[in-house]
Amino acid sequence: MLLLDLPEECFLHIASFLAVQDVCAAAATCRQLSAYVQDDSLWQRLAEAKWGSKVLEVTQEAPPEKWSTYCKHRMAFKSNKQSPFQLVQEQYSDPWQHLACCLMCSRTTGGAVIRQTIEDFLREYTRPTDLLCADAQGVMAQLNALGLQDVRWKALSRMSHDFLAKAWSDPSEFWGCGPFARDSWQIFCCGRTSAKGVTDVALLRYLHWLNTGATAERKPAKKRTAGVQAARGKRRPPPSASVRITRSRAKR
Repeated sequence: MLLLDLPEECFLHIASFLAVQDVCAAAATCRQLSAYVQDDSLWQRLAEAKWGSKVLEVTQEAPPEKWSTYCKHRMAFKSNKQSPFQLVQEQYSDPWQHLACCLMCSRTTGGAVIRQTIEDFLREYTRPTDLLCADAQGVMAQLNALGLQDVRWKALSRMSHDFLAKAWSDPSEFWGCGPFARDSWQIFCCGRTSAKGVTDVALLRYLHWLNTGATAERKPAKKRTAGVQAARGKRRPPPSASVRITRSRAKR
């Protein structure tokens, strides 16, 4: 059976789990599929399949000009490469889940309990629309192990709404999302490989591994200061006459 022989619901369900790069690669395999993917109404139905029917309600005040642009910006561009460091956010390449993970692991130790709490949370709320329809008290109860559950709930709910409703370009525009969430999103969801401007130690280590394959970053050699170099290069003055006489007597 060919992919296009599947019912549209099945195709949309499959496409909702793919990265943008994979959807475009699939579209390049045949003309019929390419024409199918270029249809903007397909992307609207894909948005509904991926984020639920509430996405149409959330975007009602400011409908997207093109659903293809809307979806592509909110889907992962490419699948990230797993590292031996096993960072908490590595396993979440879906942009919303990734940002939610960053909000939850912020100001935590990142231990086993934290990882399990985040995993259980994102298993319960797999989409932003799931969280927007959830009871606040129930969500905060699940976030209890992370601490600051009221602040995290506020950040998660506002980010989830703005993720779907606003025309955003960078996650740092969301309330509660700072440079860490922005850099992590760019690295794991958009395929960024440059370490320029990244300050988080774990992200820098991941980028170093991604670019070099090394698991430990070599520390740069310390540069000698001009004073040390001058002191080392300076010759000792010849001993005075009295010193030479003393040394000769000592030898006798």
